[in-house]
Amino acid sequence: MAYLASNAVPLRDENRPALAGFTMRPDFRRRLRVLCDAYGLFSPVEVIDAVFEVVQRQLERTLDLGAQSIELWATFLAHGQGAGFRTELAWLQANQDALL
Repeated sequence: MAYLASNAVPLRDENRPALAGFTMRPDFRRRLRVLCDAYGLFSPVEVIDAVFEVVQRQLERTLDLGAQSIELWATFLAHGQGAGFRTELAWLQANQDALL
């Protein structure tokens, strides 16, 4: 559910929706609520917490494995994916109240 919300709502930084084809800023809160209501398994709070945890784990894995020169993580790290994960985490933290 975290991956679905992260990509479909999308619970990403402000630039991601445009990359996904949105021409206007999506109503993140409404989209998250509709997704949670449709599946009926998790609340928005649970989903946001799970997204935060997943992105945090991806950041840690990328930094750790990239620093060990293990591919594909070394390439991800070289292309700035660590900064991308940090941006996503900061966006989630800054927007958590508005999403709920």
